[in-house]
Amino acid sequence: MDLNQDIILRYVAGKATEDEVLLVDQAMTGDRLFFVHLRSLLYLRDHFDEVWNSVSSDAVGLGSGDAAAGAARTAAADGSPVIPGRSREVSRQTGSKVLGSFRLLMDQTRKLACVAAESLAPGLSSRLQLGFSGIGSPDRTLGLHLERGMELLARGEIATARSELVVVGTLDAREAQNACLKAERAGKTVLEVHANAVRGTVEVKFWPAPGQAVPTAAILVPDVDPERAVSAPLEPAEGEDAWLAEFICAPNGSSRLSFLGQNPNVSA
Repeated sequence: MDLNQDIILRYVAGKATEDEVLLVDQAMTGDRLFFVHLRSLLYLRDHFDEVWNSVSSDAVGLGSGDAAAGAARTAAADGSPVIPGRSREVSRQTGSKVLGSFRLLMDQTRKLACVAAESLAPGLSSRLQLGFSGIGSPDRTLGLHLERGMELLARGEIATARSELVVVGTLDAREAQNACLKAERAGKTVLEVHANAVRGTVEVKFWPAPGQAVPTAAILVPDVDPERAVSAPLEPAEGEDAWLAEFICAPNGSSRLSFLGQNPNVSA
């Protein structure tokens, strides 16, 4: 039996068989990103009924037994660190065809924003998109500080990442307030993540390849208080061949961005 998204959803819903529970438990051992993915689904189940029902409707109820319920709660409560292992394999297997895991830093007090790729799906690369470079700010070190801040954020070194952004703010406040990360495949933009510390917003745009599955939702899980996770559905962007998720009141501080489910309006 191979692990797939339907099994994962039944596990979270407490409807998995004993064999399926064992399969998910084995996948969770030693795989940090899969653990995060599972926890995110648990947050959806507990706090976002409409999104959870949309994500799980096809899978939940196909299995039997409630053996996973207790194990899932234990997984959510366990804050112990684990080591990355099978994240890319699991990303390929899930129905959402996970784009990767991203980190955001939003400091609305100091008006600082940063986005970094923690892990990308196979074939994707990421780069920083400067919004105001060359417009009244010729300082060539600005990009270096932004890149350094991204690297630190991706590693979870929040305090030092924030320090780099403070330096950026002294060089060009606009760049410190606005962050844009692009994920590309073969030179073509697949994903953009924009964060604005002045408005407290995060915008996610996804350009799927023909026939590629589109995630149902994007979810932001704060590092300090995961119970305050927020979710936004991916919907067709008006006038574009893209799908858009918008967070109007993004969590302040550091958080993780991930993608869940498969949009029922798009065939894989």
